[in-house]
Amino acid sequence: MTTIADSHDYSLLQLVDFIGESFLWGSKQYISLWRALEDDSIEIKTDDQLSEWFELNEEYGEVHIVGQINDFDGPLQFSPTKRRFHPTV
Repeated sequence: MTTIADSHDYSLLQLVDFIGESFLWGSKQYISLWRALEDDSIEIKTDDQLSEWFELNEEYGEVHIVGQINDFDGPLQFSPTKRRFHPTV
């Protein structure tokens, strides 16, 4: 999956919405996003971390991000909408 984004004006929620156009996850699941590295993975949890990943790869003209759908353990605090992060409990 590929998208073109303005690295200075792109948020995690925009990225999640983009992914949500092709993949669905349920109310007892959530998505986590990771920097795609050869030997390691670093989770992207904030807009600042996403911006930093864009900046580190600016010379290449592209970034690779891995999205992982996980099962949510425990009771939900509210009913999340499609394509949104679950709250941290």
